[in-house]
Amino acid sequence: MDSSFLFGLIGLIVGLGLASVFFWVRAKQERAETEAAQKTAARILEEAKKDASAIRKEAELHAKDSVLRERAEFEKEVRDSRRELQNQERRLIGKEEAIDKRLESVAAVPVCDMEVIQIDREMQQVAADAGNLSRIAEATGGKSLWSTDDLSVLAAALPDRSIERPSDIEEPIWDTRLMAFLLIGLLSMEWILRRSLSLP
Repeated sequence: MDSSFLFGLIGLIVGLGLASVFFWVRAKQERAETEAAQKTAARILEEAKKDASAIRKEAELHAKDSVLRERAEFEKEVRDSRRELQNQERRLIGKEEAIDKRLESVAAVPVCDMEVIQIDREMQQVAADAGNLSRIAEATGGKSLWSTDDLSVLAAALPDRSIERPSDIEEPIWDTRLMAFLLIGLLSMEWILRRSLSLP
């Protein structure tokens, strides 16, 4: 009984020792795997940083190159525009010189003044044609009067167009303001009475 207990105790101790060794080895392996994974991750991160830096530098170079190319094209356009403006200025100066020469040659020719006016037939004879106007007045049943005539003749010739208005004008009662105010007052009083007596 003692020997079996002893063997069982030894087996238990050996089993515990083997289990502890196994767990220690397993923990060491896991630590080694974790360190390896951390090193791999750090290496990948470093490579990614290097790649990102390289990509950023490449993008910066590409951007600088495109900016320089656009600047060169813009400067070329500016130079072409300046050249075109200079050519136009030269042509304008040449035309001005030619016009000045023509004006100098024309200045030697004698000059005469000329005025062109529009003929207005109405304004050629502005005096009143009394005979013609009298004939038109007689043909249409009217009278011709002149400023030298008596103005009482003109007053007598005007027809009487006065209108007689009766003094007793009837006005209906419904069209007055008093009736409107009275109606509004009665309606307001009826509404107040209904509310005070709690009627619908």
